[in-house]
Amino acid sequence: MATLFLIPIQSLLVLLLLVLSSRSSGSSSSRYSNTDASVVDDNDTTTTTTTLELLSQAESYLKLGSTAFGKEGQTLHAIDRYTQGIDAYTEFQQQQQQDTADHTTAAAATVGGQALITILSLHTNIATAYSSLGDDQNGDTLAIEHYKTALLLHQEQQITRENSEDRKTEEEEVLLLRRAEINAITSQASFFYGMVLQEHAGNVAKHHNHEQQQQQLAQESIDAYQYATRLDPSHWAAYANLGAVLQDHFNNYDHALTAYNKAYTLVLTTTTAAEAGTGREEEEEMRTTTRTTITDPPEDPNSILSQLQHLIGLCLITDPTRKCAVPVSSVSAKDDDDDDDASTTAAATTEEVSCKEMAQYAFSIAVQFDPTNEAAKHMLATVTADATMKRASNEFVKDLFDNYAENFEHSLVDELGYDGYERLRRGFDRALYHDTTTAATATATSTRKFDLVLDAGCGTGLVGEQFRNISSYLIGIDLSEGILKEAVKLRPTLYDKTVVGDITQVFRDHINTISLIVAADSFIYFGDLIPLFESIQVGLKFVSSSPSSSFSDDDNGYIAFTLENVDAETESTLNESKPDWRWQLTASGRFAHRKEYVLTIGRQYGLELIHYESLDGFRHENGKDVHGHLFVMQKQQQSPKKNNDDDGDDNNDGSNIISNSDEL
Repeated sequence: MATLFLIPIQSLLVLLLLVLSSRSSGSSSSRYSNTDASVVDDNDTTTTTTTLELLSQAESYLKLGSTAFGKEGQTLHAIDRYTQGIDAYTEFQQQQQQDTADHTTAAAATVGGQALITILSLHTNIATAYSSLGDDQNGDTLAIEHYKTALLLHQEQQITRENSEDRKTEEEEVLLLRRAEINAITSQASFFYGMVLQEHAGNVAKHHNHEQQQQQLAQESIDAYQYATRLDPSHWAAYANLGAVLQDHFNNYDHALTAYNKAYTLVLTTTTAAEAGTGREEEEEMRTTTRTTITDPPEDPNSILSQLQHLIGLCLITDPTRKCAVPVSSVSAKDDDDDDDASTTAAATTEEVSCKEMAQYAFSIAVQFDPTNEAAKHMLATVTADATMKRASNEFVKDLFDNYAENFEHSLVDELGYDGYERLRRGFDRALYHDTTTAATATATSTRKFDLVLDAGCGTGLVGEQFRNISSYLIGIDLSEGILKEAVKLRPTLYDKTVVGDITQVFRDHINTISLIVAADSFIYFGDLIPLFESIQVGLKFVSSSPSSSFSDDDNGYIAFTLENVDAETESTLNESKPDWRWQLTASGRFAHRKEYVLTIGRQYGLELIHYESLDGFRHENGKDVHGHLFVMQKQQQSPKKNNDDDGDDNNDGSNIISNSDEL
């Protein structure tokens, strides 16, 4: 699942955002606090009164802690109160053990049920408070300890109840009656425990590259989410996060689909979600006929439903050849004396269709639920091969890399074997210095510096690092503020300046001053190259090369960039079916460009090709090499060419591409 483009690697982050507010605010934590503790009158003896007072103290500290946790900056105070509550409960337990009186009365049974709820709430709430501090203050470690304690207490109670199934005491009967409340608290403890483990698994992948530890943490988070849903089958967020772990860490798309679909169904059938319609009959029928109450219903259900359908679609398109079984509307009647078993009847109600078709349906629903879901809109265009889509939206690219920032370089280089940034520099050296060795060797033979170099779509600085030693002034540009922060963190002295913004606008802001533009895997989010090349033409430096000038052609601006290309089989098919094809929106959601189209648009905007090479295998995806190509061009004229075939229209779309590359 971990690919350069697809959101699935970030599905963890998306789903954590759905529930993170439950961990970081006291309002959610206080729901565990039972502020209406029963006061029991059992003809109190001194011992019984002392026991009840200790339990009452624990409950009071629970309430005080929850109140403090609901206030900004009071987390440590809340932790102190929860700790005092746990201490009071420990004394309560010790006092109970010392009592010699018979406590198998109804009152004692009520105390036992309330006591379990109190201690489960204390451990769950203090764990949530610790977790909100983050790992920097050892918060997550302490949170795990308390979540585990809550789960162990619940499991011990379950074992005790099962062992005495035939001889239930009055206390156990009361516990049985309060089981729903006890299970709800424990389910939340298990859910939040799973979240902490899930975050740890992601952090290990980002910073330590310890695969075995990562897999162990991910499996433990799966166990925690499954336990949460077993105790509370209406916990939609546990199902959603379960799907994310299965998808991101194990590539288990079948089980991830099951989990996502369960979460989707739960949210869809809530009373809140039922208020807004989608226009789809099957969803409307489900909303109106099976409204249910779920745990922590989302404030904006349509947004959550959109995200879940997007993730479902991503699971469905992982294997282009896969078939999906879908219900059919017409089923042949079965004779009364038919001896076929039930499986025959079930098979008759489904048919096989392309999973890609089902993914298209999922992305379509996602967009209907939330028209601002840029990721779903982009993937819908991808699976439908939408020819009207000329570039990925800025919102989509920004959100993608903001969420991807911390894991970007590890995923790209270590997991996907990406080396395009190094090959771009080697290709540039071959173009200018005719050097076939490494960048370091090539630049050692040349002292040339470029006055102003722009690293377009710079990411974490992999490309900028390759070109730093020939740059007098280097600017890193990216739409994602998050990934620029990561670049500064990883390479604090690399860039002279960083800019958050659209590269086309930044190029236009530097009219006729840019010495060199470098862009590795940045232009793959453009289909139509005309607006991009038009802005490049505006920004690149052009110096007159007339005999009276002291400048030479070498002083004109350069651009070195990589693009993706389709594989040979797809290219052959496109050449036959659509000879004038220019770009193709691929299953990855990125654009692949035809070489001849790139050259045509380049010439139209005064950019002459001085070097080209194939980049097969510069990255891997789904176990296969990604095909690409590398271009080095130089600005040769100040104004765009007029196209005679298009009546002088400067906005020629490049459809009249050259039919061969003999002139290269």
